[in-house]
Amino acid sequence: MTGVQTCALPISAPSIAHAQGKSRVALVIGNSNYSWESSLPNVRRDVADVARRFQSLGLATELVQDLGHAAMREKVEGFLKSSAGADFAAIYFGGHGVQVGQRVYLVPVDADLNDPASLSKLVHLRDIRLGMAKARHGLVVLDSCRNSPAARSEEHTSELQSHS
Repeated sequence: MTGVQTCALPISAPSIAHAQGKSRVALVIGNSNYSWESSLPNVRRDVADVARRFQSLGLATELVQDLGHAAMREKVEGFLKSSAGADFAAIYFGGHGVQVGQRVYLVPVDADLNDPASLSKLVHLRDIRLGMAKARHGLVVLDSCRNSPAARSEEHTSELQSHS
């Protein structure tokens, strides 16, 4: 993926609406009910809105919510298989994220961030980006709270990454 942009605009990119070809797919993941943290009430509403918008743009969209480790890996792997060879693939994640050095991870609802071994149960953004490179065009949207459990300081970020 090339370029990183921050965007607060509704999802209406002409490249999505005008992508030609046989397949346009999207996966929308909303994790709001974490076992170790209070719920994220906006996530449930936001992911439903994003899924409806992707569908209105002609993307075959799957919306999933509150996924544990195994289910989240299964959905992401299935999506990456369906996006291979697609003309356009998009993934939206709402929930908690973790950044360790330069590595960014998406957090399943059953992850225990107080356990250093839990990194193996997180979903590495790099794996998603590499898998989506098999689509002609791709969009990754992260609407995540990145949390440092040790410091208990929270930073909210919205990040838009795309590749073509």
